[in-house]
Amino acid sequence: MLLGALARCTVVAGMIKLFISYRRVDGAHAAQRVRAFMQAKFGGDAVFIDRDIPPGADWAQYLRDRLAEASDVVVLVGDAFLRELRRRGAPGPARATPIEDDWLKTEIETSLQLDKTIYPVIIGRLDMPDGHTLPESIRGFAAAQAVYAREPAFDAAMSVLAGTIAARHGWIEPASDPSAGTPAGWGGAVARGLVLLLAALLITGLVGGWVSWLTSGLAGTGAAAVLWSGALTLLLTLLWGLGPYLLYRSVAEVRARAQLPVLSPHGLITMVNATLALLAGGSFLLLSTRADFVLRLPGLLPAEPGAIHFALQGVVLLAIVFASVAVAMLEPVIRRWRAGARRRGLAVLMGAALAVLAAELWLVQALVLSVPTLRSLPPVPMVGYFMLAPALSVLVLAWDLAHSVLGLSGRAWHSRVLFALAVGLYLAGTLGYFAHGPVRMFL
Repeated sequence: MLLGALARCTVVAGMIKLFISYRRVDGAHAAQRVRAFMQAKFGGDAVFIDRDIPPGADWAQYLRDRLAEASDVVVLVGDAFLRELRRRGAPGPARATPIEDDWLKTEIETSLQLDKTIYPVIIGRLDMPDGHTLPESIRGFAAAQAVYAREPAFDAAMSVLAGTIAARHGWIEPASDPSAGTPAGWGGAVARGLVLLLAALLITGLVGGWVSWLTSGLAGTGAAAVLWSGALTLLLTLLWGLGPYLLYRSVAEVRARAQLPVLSPHGLITMVNATLALLAGGSFLLLSTRADFVLRLPGLLPAEPGAIHFALQGVVLLAIVFASVAVAMLEPVIRRWRAGARRRGLAVLMGAALAVLAAELWLVQALVLSVPTLRSLPPVPMVGYFMLAPALSVLVLAWDLAHSVLGLSGRAWHSRVLFALAVGLYLAGTLGYFAHGPVRMFL
């Protein structure tokens, strides 16, 4: 019997032997990335993937032997996981061939029979499947706690997975080689900091000079005016252009480390709320540099507000920010509740998140209505800038996904030239629009 043959194989106590199980239709690239990450952590011999089967070996028997030797099994769950289970398990013409076997299903079955520790790694849009959606022989798989590794949280999820495996086996990080050198001391850190500061001042001055030249009618031509216009250009472009991407990466990593689905409805609404809070709050702070700027929240301030009214408005703004953070932090707590309470709690949480979203949109509307010179500004540069600025997030995201998901080499000259060309066009467009539109809101 297969099980009897497998049972004769033993695992050396304390030794980490990972078996990576996946579907080639949707997990081949991700499996290679898991393999590379775990080999870098635990060593080259600690990880097995079917690509390691030597030429001439009995493919099926070799897989069975490596699975029996494994201490842990990592199962990648992609978008085709359930679809292929149903298709391959269907009788008659629905199967691709009469003798087609589902090796992923077989590997999960065998792992459960041998009482292996299984780590599901979610790499697709799906959440961890419920037990009733799985064949009876692998329903125990649904009880395993999943790791959510959908981009851009893949590396964070791998760190969580590697840490869990290391803790389970009592694995200790090998001591570093003393001859490899030591990190630079305070002197080196200070020198690098000064270089970065000088570079930032130089870039700010260059950008400000370009903006001053493009506007040609900018009030003030001194160094202070140039640096201020450059700082405004950089801050607003980074806020609107790179802020959404940085929040997307940060929220995704936090959710992955908390073992939450990255792109679930709750994850998406969290990202949207955090992005709006950043954009609205950052824009408010930049607009506050104008002496004549006064934020007026619709329906909150009277025609002639006093100090108490502005204090109340400040409390409302802080409440919106804290509510956005609270909605994001409560989800891990609610997901630990029992099934019925969890469903009700998540529904209430989603309602609260939508209420926060409505409040943030209300704040954005207030910012637009409170800019005193907005209606007198030329509409094309204003609309063009605030449509083009978020394209930086899309550009960086496309670059990130191109070599993390599609496997495009980030070191190839053609990839770098293409990315540099896109960035150059982006800078030219945003500088031109900014010089003839948003800069007039501040100067």
